[in-house]
Amino acid sequence: MKLIKKINLLPIVNFRLKIIYDDKSVYIPIIKGIGYANLFLAPNWLTELTRHLLAIEYGAFIDVGVNVGQTLIAIKTIDKRINYIGFEPNVICCSYLNELIAINNYQKTDVYNLALNDKMQHLLLELNYETDSRASIVPQLRPNFFSKKQRILALTFDELQLKEKISIIKIDVEGAEYEVIKGMERAITDNQPFIFCEVLDIHSTEAEAFTREKVKSLCTMLSSLNYGIAQLEQSTNKGKIVNYVLLDEIDVKQWTKESSKFNDYIFYPLFKKESLELILQNLLHENV
Repeated sequence: MKLIKKINLLPIVNFRLKIIYDDKSVYIPIIKGIGYANLFLAPNWLTELTRHLLAIEYGAFIDVGVNVGQTLIAIKTIDKRINYIGFEPNVICCSYLNELIAINNYQKTDVYNLALNDKMQHLLLELNYETDSRASIVPQLRPNFFSKKQRILALTFDELQLKEKISIIKIDVEGAEYEVIKGMERAITDNQPFIFCEVLDIHSTEAEAFTREKVKSLCTMLSSLNYGIAQLEQSTNKGKIVNYVLLDEIDVKQWTKESSKFNDYIFYPLFKKESLELILQNLLHENV
């Protein structure tokens, strides 16, 4: 593998390798270099927290922003029977995901090649390379940062009228958090799931006012849904949760490498606060 990378064959060869993830075998396809980073995946806080939450409330896992399947692998390693529904607007990522799903024989696994938003529309997905995990449909988040664009379709989650009982939603959408949740209001109200959500800090002075207004709108919506906010503090390598704090609203700051440890949140139904805190405290104790 090191030789293939060293002599620059990754962009032109296709193959698959087996890794051990959380004591289970997972086959990783490498398609012209795409998927290479998956060879080095390891369980992290999301894996452990999901395992605990599903133990008390089993249901579907909704993954908004699949990229090349990092979370998909984690969820299917926890339990292959979990109903996993993913959304990924990048057509190149989706092609890779279809192969990942097929070679691992993942059942009850669907990935929709579209973005979630607050209304149906055509949008531009901005990115810098084929599978850019920072890709965004919100140009104001990082002005003049991206060099490439894909035209994509966006729908609301509620428009799909999916009937599955939902336990957990993961949202990693680079600035479109408000629109995604707005388009899921009915599903959230009906299912009362836990929501794992990344909320980025301010990219630049130019984006400050826009970012603050977006986050304010997000917090107002969460309050209207009777949801609370827990901010996670991750270890330096982002593998473990080392602390958490309950917030009334999110206060974004100028992004730094250090601040990125605080960009992940759990949005929770207020009546599930005690259950969530008990799990987080147990995780903190295990991580000492």
